[in-house]
Amino acid sequence: MSLIGSIIICYVLYKLVIRRRMSEGGKRGTGGPPVINTAPMRHRDQRPVRPMNHPAARPMRNQPPQGMPSVNSSGQYGAQPAQPAEEPEISTMDYLEEKARQDAQEHAREKWEEERRLRQNYGGHRVAERLFDGDSVPGGKKCAVCAYCGAENLIPMLPRERYSCYFCREPIN
Repeated sequence: MSLIGSIIICYVLYKLVIRRRMSEGGKRGTGGPPVINTAPMRHRDQRPVRPMNHPAARPMRNQPPQGMPSVNSSGQYGAQPAQPAEEPEISTMDYLEEKARQDAQEHAREKWEEERRLRQNYGGHRVAERLFDGDSVPGGKKCAVCAYCGAENLIPMLPRERYSCYFCREPIN
């Protein structure tokens, strides 16, 4: 009987807690859909997003060290240098698009430099693709065995240029 009595007491207490929450104005747990505040909020410590090549993002070159008086163009000490006009803030999407464009350019440049370095180091031959053990040869490619190390390489069926081995970089005949 004590088990049934404790279950009833727990149920009664649970119902009391629920009623108190409802009587407080339904601040929490009303069962209704959540209200989403879509108004943009600007926090105190949030700074505007600027790309790194923006002039305001870099320190001025001719700025005197801290504690030293500044000198203007007429040679007077203590005069504050003219502040450049603030450019309009760049939106986040514009910044991200600019960053993506810069990353794509950097990636293309690095890929070109790597290709140039490989061509210089390995006699101008392109590097063949690796053929893994147990893999089938894809269409439009053929398996070429390196005469030096015996590795299996993938090259096009009708190669327009010479290839070197994926492993030892020796020319493939």
